[in-house]
Amino acid sequence: MASTRTLAVLLLGVTAAVACAGTEPPVPPPAGSIWATSDLYTYYFGIIEVWPELPGSAEPVLVDNDHAGIRISYNGGPGDFYVYVGPFSLIGGVLYDPNTAFLYGNASTAFDVGPGGLPAGFEFTGAEPNSTFYNLEQNQVPGMIFLGYEAPGTAPRLVEWNPGDPAKFANFDNAWLQVDLIDMRWAPDWASVDQMVSLNDPNVPADFSLFQYGSPPTPYMSTFWGGIDSDDRLYFSSGGHDHFNWGFTMPGLYEMDIQVSTFVVPQVGDFNCDDRVDFADINPFVDALTNPTQYAQDYPDCPLDVVGDVNESGAFGFDDINPFVDLLLAQP
Repeated sequence: MASTRTLAVLLLGVTAAVACAGTEPPVPPPAGSIWATSDLYTYYFGIIEVWPELPGSAEPVLVDNDHAGIRISYNGGPGDFYVYVGPFSLIGGVLYDPNTAFLYGNASTAFDVGPGGLPAGFEFTGAEPNSTFYNLEQNQVPGMIFLGYEAPGTAPRLVEWNPGDPAKFANFDNAWLQVDLIDMRWAPDWASVDQMVSLNDPNVPADFSLFQYGSPPTPYMSTFWGGIDSDDRLYFSSGGHDHFNWGFTMPGLYEMDIQVSTFVVPQVGDFNCDDRVDFADINPFVDALTNPTQYAQDYPDCPLDVVGDVNESGAFGFDDINPFVDLLLAQP
């Protein structure tokens, strides 16, 4: 006789998939929540140089001299991020897939660094004395892109939490979105784009920094300080909209990989609590049916009354099998 686990897989005619990896939570999860991490998203920058094509477009949109934002509205799951170009109200405007538009730093972003270097406190930029530093300004400057992060709208599954990071103004309860720099790559021009190099390599002459002015300035990301690691992180308020300095030490073409994470209330059908309803939930679903005590030990943050009641009967049980299969097959 086939086991229940085998039967569940045969019903779907598939094998279970491997769960997506994600960033680690910086603090323990608030009660009733799980840590959710988006898919990896790549954004493209051209500093003086332009991208003649991108993976999603043979004629990409050049975003220059506009109010623009990297839109990271997130409510768990894989995410759905964009490049926004439009008014400050964030109402209307145009949304571009990140693979079809690039953020451009024109000649007005170039700043000549004198023999004394940048003022004290800006060492994290990596800008050398007697060099040119390229900065997409935090404050609006005519003729220059005005770029920020934004996460408009409501996200009902988000849970308030405290990252405990006063250095980045994130030391109180809020519906925070954690934005991590995963990698950043550079090529001096289009002719060498096939040999892009990671800014995590200390021998690469280019560096990137994300910061805000102040006394002293606040760096959120800096490839110059220790390469790319967990310190290259921004905590952003869901529903918020803010602008930053985007600093580059070299002209060229850049690819920026980011992921967004936060704590969310688990969703129905997510039996392994990776914040995705997919075939990787089959085995945990069978475990929950056949050995709920062991399931509770294996997935302590996955309350069955939340994730398991697929048919909305008020309890989890065998009557949830067919609705769970339907839910899986309905996923994109």
